Amino acid sequence: MYCRREDLGDYVLQAYLDKVEELSPGLIERTISQVAGEIDGAVLQAGHALPLPRIPHKLAWICAVIAAYRAVGAITTLMESEGSSGNEWLPLQTQYRQAIKDLEAIRDNRLVLFPEVEPKPADAGVEVHAPRALFGSETWRRF
Repeated sequence: MYCRREDLGDYVLQAYLDKVEELSPGLIERTISQVAGEIDGAVLQAGHALPLPRIPHKLAWICAVIAAYRAVGAITTLMESEGSSGNEWLPLQTQYRQAIKDLEAIRDNRLVLFPEVEPKPADAGVEVHAPRALFGSETWRRF
């Protein structure tokens, strides 16, 4: 697992999480498990072997934010509105959108999970594309 139930409290008030559990027991754990599965898919597509040697902070954050958003979204329709200035969900909505973008970036290999490890090139060769030379050795011989 990339995060625990307690980690969701960093993004959503505990009262909301308690209400989610009251209305749908076990929903938070199921949501965390589903999000972890989505993360595993993105990580595998990026070419990492599972299980990871350690869980990067970025993956823990992505899991907690997405799980918190989905869990609270299961009990309220207020998550859908962004228009009002008093929208208390706006910070979570913003973080959710960023977490989704980051997960896509991991999948597409645009976000490095372990920056201290230099990625291995897929091909050891070098390919150079250059325009045709204007002045070759034959041109210079005439001068």
